[in-house]
Amino acid sequence: AACSEPGGAEGAPKVAVELLRARVVELPALETALEALAGRFDELAEAGQEAGTVHSNILLNLFPKGASVPWGYVRSGWTWMTWWQLAERLLGKIDQFRAFDILVVALQKMQEMSGVSIKDQQVWKEAGRAEKVRAALRKWGEMDDQTVME
Repeated sequence: AACSEPGGAEGAPKVAVELLRARVVELPALETALEALAGRFDELAEAGQEAGTVHSNILLNLFPKGASVPWGYVRSGWTWMTWWQLAERLLGKIDQFRAFDILVVALQKMQEMSGVSIKDQQVWKEAGRAEKVRAALRKWGEMDDQTVME
């Protein structure tokens, strides 16, 4: 219900991440809630809600904080790889085209918050990270690499 309130698609993910940070909620419980919400995407879209906005904002707010990402999530053991594994689990349970859109929106918001293009951010230049994301986008969007890069 909170997600359908004005500003809920931005506020609810921030609250969820703060609950994770405070260890009031654990990640599996959040994943279960997001999976349930994903099951209502069509219903939310019919009601004029941005289906998937909560998911993209969760991915944004859970992106690991680091030297080049001053706004991210901090938790012992939370790395880019654990974030990406979460993203794959969440998005892998959603319609592939909606998963594509959710990830693209999250990446666009990361660029906006950083003021730097994803391809120019150090965090994406390490250990084949950008390629992992491009591969997922190619798969979910049924696109070739050139189209994904546009």
